[in-house]
Amino acid sequence: MFQVYELVDKESEPLKKWLLNLDNSIRLFVDFGPRFMDIDSAFVAQLLAKKPILTINRDEFKLLVGDTDASIDDAQKFADTQGVSLIYRLDKQGAWVIEPFSEAVNVPAYNVEVVDTIAAGDSHCGGVLAALSSGWSLADATRLGNAVAAIVVSTEAQMERRPSLNSRRLSQNKRENKVRNVFDSALALSR
Repeated sequence: MFQVYELVDKESEPLKKWLLNLDNSIRLFVDFGPRFMDIDSAFVAQLLAKKPILTINRDEFKLLVGDTDASIDDAQKFADTQGVSLIYRLDKQGAWVIEPFSEAVNVPAYNVEVVDTIAAGDSHCGGVLAALSSGWSLADATRLGNAVAAIVVSTEAQMERRPSLNSRRLSQNKRENKVRNVFDSALALSR
């Protein structure tokens, strides 16, 4: 997995080149994120030609296809045309897993009170990747991603704006413990 933040830097050319030169037997997992519009469109086209699993929200999808509707049918057409697997994230409406030339599968969101959306997308990706690396199907992996993201958005981030080194270490330890607890809870929810 990689995120857009690594691809918009002036020094990103070696990473871009490396990604595009990876053997096609390696399936990429791509999350464009909020800086999607900052990526060179030629690179995006080359990346999509590698047939990745693309996790994308409604706003990012609209930017990608230039469509103000961005319906599930539009996402299915995109997956069929591009040959990519999509996790089309629609916030409280859950996500759709859309494989080329297959019926789209709705994966409902978990009903939680949203406290803080910071890291929602990253945590969703983490849950999906953990499940995929354990051999789960894309739909089941997305279900775990939804569970992890639900737990993350239902808790406050509690991070200082400019923490000291010691408080960053303490905060990191707290986050690591929280991540462990989140994954344990998410696994229990997804079964």
